[in-house]
Amino acid sequence: MAEFYDTSIDLQSKMSSDLEPVLMGNEDCAPGHDYGPTVRPFHLFHFVTGGSGMLQIAGQTFELGKGDVFFIPAGQISYYKASETDPWRYSWAGFTGIRGEFYAQQVLAVAGERYVLHGLDTKKYADAVARVACAEEASAANHLLSCSVLHEIFYYIVSDLSAAGYDRYLPSLADRIKYYLDIKYYENLR
Repeated sequence: MAEFYDTSIDLQSKMSSDLEPVLMGNEDCAPGHDYGPTVRPFHLFHFVTGGSGMLQIAGQTFELGKGDVFFIPAGQISYYKASETDPWRYSWAGFTGIRGEFYAQQVLAVAGERYVLHGLDTKKYADAVARVACAEEASAANHLLSCSVLHEIFYYIVSDLSAAGYDRYLPSLADRIKYYLDIKYYENLR
C-alpha cells in the first residue's frame, strides 16, 4: 500500500478552502479485507482497477468491480469489503473544502447516481493518484501536486461522463445568464 497524507495544512483550514486534498493512495487488498463501518470527516472517492468487492452505505449494498468508482460523503457511515476469491485493487482520493461535496454531488447527479459510477477507465485515475501516493513527505510542492491531481480526477470524471452522453453537467441558459449578471452587476450598463 502506498498512501500520502497531506498534512501541510490542518484539516480545519482545508474545510474552509474551496477544494483540498486530504489523502490519496492505492492498495492491492487481501482476500476479505474490509474497512468500517466508519465515518470520516472528509469525502472519499475509490477507483476500482481490478478484482471485486462490496460497498454498504445508506442502507444499500453495491457489488463493485473493475471500472467502478464509489463515493463516500463526509459524515456518512460506510463499510466495504474485498471479495474472498477475487479481492479488489483500488486507488482513493480523499478531499474536503467548501465546494468539495458540491463538485462530487454534481458529478454523481449527472450520471443519476448517488454513490457509484460504472464503466469508467479507472486506470487513468489510479495513475494520477500514484503520482501523489509515492510522495514521502508533506511539503508545499507535494501539496500543490496533490491539489492538481485532485482537479485532474474531477476533470477525468466530467470528461468521461460527457463522452458517455451525459450533458446535464452543462449549465442551463438561465444559469449562464444569471452568472453573467452576477459578474457584470457592478459594471455600468450601456
